[in-house]
Amino acid sequence: MNPTFVPIKVEGFFLSDIGHPKNDGTPGSGLYSVPIKLSAAPPREWIDTFIEAFDGPEKYDSGHRQGIASISQNRLTLNGTTMEEIESSHQRTIQLAMERANTAYAELLMKRSAADTKKNAEAESHRKHVEELAKKIKW
Repeated sequence: MNPTFVPIKVEGFFLSDIGHPKNDGTPGSGLYSVPIKLSAAPPREWIDTFIEAFDGPEKYDSGHRQGIASISQNRLTLNGTTMEEIESSHQRTIQLAMERANTAYAELLMKRSAADTKKNAEAESHRKHVEELAKKIKW
């Protein structure tokens, strides 16, 4: 396995897909969904780490809202927010969560690569051992 990983980054917004607030006077009616474009579709482990980091940020902001982030393909969607909230609080939370997810995923790949290398070395050692023993056994 190649441990090379290109960190995921935010590339902007899917502007034409930004939602519209209901503005009907009910609680939360001024909120809408905001889809954010990612540089690539992240793997499941990365997504899980990102969501966990977004929902429980290291630095909490009073405007932060848990449970609004989801990721599908290269689209991070915040459901129930505003562009103003993204600017004032969610942007920093997203950046921190991305750093955490990128770091954790890169470390996971390194661990997997090391485990694969060790497994392959053990298999090669066993193969050589068996070949040497096979040479000694005369029929």
